[in-house]
Amino acid sequence: RFADETTDEEAAFDIDYNLEALEDILKEWEPRVLALDPLREFHSRKDLDAKQIKDLMVKLNQLAFRYRLALICVIHWNKDEKKSNQNRMAGSHQYRDGSRAVIVIERDLKSSNSRTLTQDKINNALEPDPVKFSIEPPNGMVVWTPWDNLPPVTGVSECMAWLVTLLSSG
Repeated sequence: RFADETTDEEAAFDIDYNLEALEDILKEWEPRVLALDPLREFHSRKDLDAKQIKDLMVKLNQLAFRYRLALICVIHWNKDEKKSNQNRMAGSHQYRDGSRAVIVIERDLKSSNSRTLTQDKINNALEPDPVKFSIEPPNGMVVWTPWDNLPPVTGVSECMAWLVTLLSSG
């Protein structure tokens, strides 16, 4: 939230009205990642107007390029489960079309704490295989499903060793 200069109260952030303030923060903090969750809460454009959303995505891509940021924008599914992933993103298709990569996380219908992470779109690399994980009670720990004889990962040190093993082949 940002201060509303006209009323001395906090106001919701809007990329179109608060871009200069955001850029001041990016210059000062120099973050590597900026997350907008959910993206629709950070702009006041008409969600189904493809041109307005395309312009928004261009603005966000320029911001990411200018400040060397990984930009993570969360968009939720609409309720129509019969549609393809490309058509289930709530709002304009330009959210997807204007992104370099789209990752989809879906709940496993057979297990409420299991998820599948799938690369739905990627512009500059080969599409990786889907990855399965679960969110384990009581503290929400993420447990990755093992790949090709690699043991399951349960903690930070194990995760580091797992990543080294996985990436050692280049």
